[in-house]
Amino acid sequence: LDFDITPVISAEANSYWFGSILSVVGHELGHICLSHTVRGDWSNSVSRNDERQADLFAHSVVTTTPFAKYTVLSTLFTEVVFAWLHKNHNGPATTHPHSEERVMNTINSHEELLAGYGITKDNIGSFLPN
Repeated sequence: LDFDITPVISAEANSYWFGSILSVVGHELGHICLSHTVRGDWSNSVSRNDERQADLFAHSVVTTTPFAKYTVLSTLFTEVVFAWLHKNHNGPATTHPHSEERVMNTINSHEELLAGYGITKDNIGSFLPN
């Protein structure tokens, strides 16, 4: 069997890259649609809550696209990486929620899809720093 898997891997990688971009666009669109940009209150607690709402908006939007799988998995992967990058940051969250919270919010928003890949609330801790 002579099969070149390179185009398949390339297509998958491009799809995850596109999924990441779509996730960011959905998040920023959430800020606009939810009027976060015109309110003028920039305190840390309000900003953190705005970020959570924009994340939820993006989660609801991406599930309606054919790229849902790529967007959800790339979002989860990105937040796991950020959790590791910030693992020694023990201070309170400032303008954005900690990555661990965002990981759990992603799982809560997409439990069924992620369970299909073996990712659950019960086992996600093995991917996160202690």
